[in-house]
This record gives sequence, C-alpha cells and structure tokens, in this order.
Amino acid sequence: MDDIAPKSQRVYGASMTPYGVYLFARTYGLNADALGAVSLPGMSDHPRRLLYFQALEHFFRCHLLLNGKTPEEVRNYNHDFEKMLDDSKFFGLVIPKAVEAFIRLRSVARDYTRIRYDFRLDDPNDPTQRPPPMTQMQRAVRTLEKAVGRAIEASNPDCIVLDGNKFTMIAGSANFKAWS
Repeated sequence: MDDIAPKSQRVYGASMTPYGVYLFARTYGLNADALGAVSLPGMSDHPRRLLYFQALEHFFRCHLLLNGKTPEEVRNYNHDFEKMLDDSKFFGLVIPKAVEAFIRLRSVARDYTRIRYDFRLDDPNDPTQRPPPMTQMQRAVRTLEKAVGRAIEASNPDCIVLDGNKFTMIAGSANFKAWS
C-alpha cells in the first residue's frame, strides 16, 4: 500500500496580522450596526446577530494573536468564545464583569451555532433559550473593541524595520505601507 502524505490543513487568515484582524472585527461590528438601521418589520435579525458574533470572535482572535498564539492555535478554538475569553484574560484582557458574564452565558446557550442554523431562537417553555437583547450584543462588541484596541496601541505589533525605515503591515500578504 502506498503511503499517502496527510493533506495539510489550510489555516484561513494565517497571513493577517493582529491589526488586520482588529480591522476585520471592526468591519463586522460596523456592518451589524448599519444593518440595524435598515431592518424591516417581520424580518429576522439573524444576520445582524451573526455579524456581532463574528466581531466578538475576531476581537478575541486579534488579542490572542497579539499575545503570541499562532494562527493554527487560534483556529483550534473553533468558535469557543468561553475558551477564547479565558485565554485572553490570562494574557491580560480586562473587561467589565457584566460583559464577561454575557459572553459566558451566550457561549453556554450556544448562540453562535443557533444563529447560524436555527430560524427560531427562542423557546417559550425555556427562558434560557431566548436571544439576548441587541443592546447587550452591541455593548459586548464595543467593550471588546476598546479593550483590544488599547492592547494594540500598547504593543505596536505590526511595525517592522527594514534598512532603518519603519513599515507597518496592515493585513498581511506582504502589503506594506510606510509609517510616518
């Protein structure tokens, strides 16, 4: 029997810097905000909620990358918001207890998965199976955005020096921009 080499698993986003991931997260959050301004009565708010969860996940990814986790390690979290929160806190992320409790509760309720696959997010017979108010999601995203933003500002992770010139790599993929 021929030995078949295992196929290497592609890690999407591996070329992005922490700052690039931060900008990506902000884009998800801002698009969720914009979607709220155009929602129609009777339409599902699933897309908006999904965008907020994507923003949360990418802010966590940014913080973990910023603190030395590899793209492969970050990929292995598999949308486990609670684990990302725990590890980010280990690396110094500080957020209010209410936001932390919100993230933990939404992780236990498996909201991210339910928003992607279930049309109905509430269960009249189970009060734990109700979607959180949109304002709580917005607050969690904004809080994480500010906390991770402070970590980025403090670390200047994307600056490299070549021949005495400072450059910053915004999103990876070798697109450098001169830093003034």
